[in-house]
Amino acid sequence: MTRQWLHDTISSSLPVICGLAAATVVICDAIGVSLNPGYNPLKESISDLVFYPFGWLEQIGMAAAGLTQALFAGFILSSRSARINHWVRISGFIFAAMSIGFGVITLFKTDPGLGIESLGGGVHVTTVIAMAALFPVNCYLLSRAIGGNPDSATILHFSYVMAAIGGLIALQLLPLNPIRFIGISERLLAGVNLAWIVFAGSHLPHLVDTPLEPPARPAK
Repeated sequence: MTRQWLHDTISSSLPVICGLAAATVVICDAIGVSLNPGYNPLKESISDLVFYPFGWLEQIGMAAAGLTQALFAGFILSSRSARINHWVRISGFIFAAMSIGFGVITLFKTDPGLGIESLGGGVHVTTVIAMAALFPVNCYLLSRAIGGNPDSATILHFSYVMAAIGGLIALQLLPLNPIRFIGISERLLAGVNLAWIVFAGSHLPHLVDTPLEPPARPAK
C-alpha cells in the first residue's frame, strides 16, 4: 500500500516538478553568470561559480537537479515494472546513486581552475565524471528495458547525444589541449540532460506503467 501510494504520488507530480527543476537550474546559472562579469562561462566550469559572489545559486541548481534524480529513482523502484524487469530496477538504482552524487558535488567543492589540489576537489571531479558517464548509460538501459514503447526511441537518441557531448568534455580536459571551453561544453551537456529530464518527467509515467503488448498474430 505504501509503495503504491509513493508511486502514484510521484507519478502525478513528476511533470510539474521536473519542469520547475529544469527552470531553476537554467535561471540560477543565468543569474550567477550575469552577476559575475569576471566569470567566463565559456572557459570556466559550472562548479567554478561557487568561488564568486552569489555562488550559492549554483548549489541551488545542483540541489534541484538532484531532486529530479531522487524522484525518478523513487518512481521507478516503486513501479510494477521494477518488480518484474531487472533492467528497470537497475535503472532505478542508478538514478538513486546519481541523486546521492549531486549531494556529494554540492558538499565537496571543486578546486579553482582545472587542476586537482585537494581531497575535496578530487572527490568533486571524480563524482562529476562518474555522473556524466552514468547518465547516458542509464538512459540507454532504461530505453532498452521499455523498448516496446514508441517513446523509448527518443530516450535512446538523447543518450547518444549526451555520450557525444560527454566525449567533447573529456577532450577539453586533455593536458595537450591548449583551448579548453569546458564551461560551454558542460552547459551543452547540462542542456541535453535537462531536456531529457523534462521529457522523461512527462513520459516516464506512461512508459514505465504501461505493460508491453504482445505482438499481434498475423491474419490468416
